[in-house]
Amino acid sequence: EFMKYSLDAYSGLSRLYKAFRYRNRQHRQIIRRQHRLLRNPHAWFLPNSNFCADQARAGGADPGHIITLHNGVDTGRFSADREAGHKLRTNWAVSDSDVVCRVGAHNLRLKNFQLLAKIFKQLQHSQPDFKLLIAGKHRPRTMPANCHYVGMPANMPDAYRAADVLLHPTFYDSCANVVLAAMSSGLAVVVSNRCGADELIDNGKNGYVLPVTGGDAQITENWLSIIQQLGSDRSLREQTGRSARELMRQHDFDTYINQFDSILQKLDSG
Repeated sequence: EFMKYSLDAYSGLSRLYKAFRYRNRQHRQIIRRQHRLLRNPHAWFLPNSNFCADQARAGGADPGHIITLHNGVDTGRFSADREAGHKLRTNWAVSDSDVVCRVGAHNLRLKNFQLLAKIFKQLQHSQPDFKLLIAGKHRPRTMPANCHYVGMPANMPDAYRAADVLLHPTFYDSCANVVLAAMSSGLAVVVSNRCGADELIDNGKNGYVLPVTGGDAQITENWLSIIQQLGSDRSLREQTGRSARELMRQHDFDTYINQFDSILQKLDSG
């Protein structure tokens, strides 16, 4: 199922080549083992999103043996302390008046950096105060002048606090922790409908969920429109971020552990 979704990160001949590579012996063996595991009538499965639950069912898992439990987040560590991020903004050479959009990606293709590069190329002249900061292991080969690669920040909580918006147009994530950490940090988030964490978002209230497949022009227009709205309206960003923070209070680690423990007790008694 992952391979099906990840193919959308490719187009043309590269997509055909990737699809061909996915049919090799190693992948076929892994899929066979996966099917045996999923079809075990005595097994229970705890996916971290309904998105993954659907994939487990597609692989043969008993729907009655699937319990979804979304990831938790450390709301104490990832907090909405905006002042703590000020020094990092200075180090990144962005001013307080700039609108800092952050994207975190090790696999730039799978996380759809191409879409963001296209959008920020359009914004670099019309709205030069919009900046995109890319955190991750790999520097993009090419990027517009208003995009800056910051590597792997040593202080990850401050890296969130230093931003205004998180952008996560991924083609696949099971339940993206980067989205949960950003929301806990009081950021407005714009995410794809394939990140698992999107299931927690009330679209337009505590974040925005947008598709990443379909017509390229329409996808770009939709993402550009929301980014411009958030970038141009500070009160909208802050209200969305506050609502996101409140939502994450319901998904902190203590709540997660209690829910996990309750599931284990239920299975043990059953």
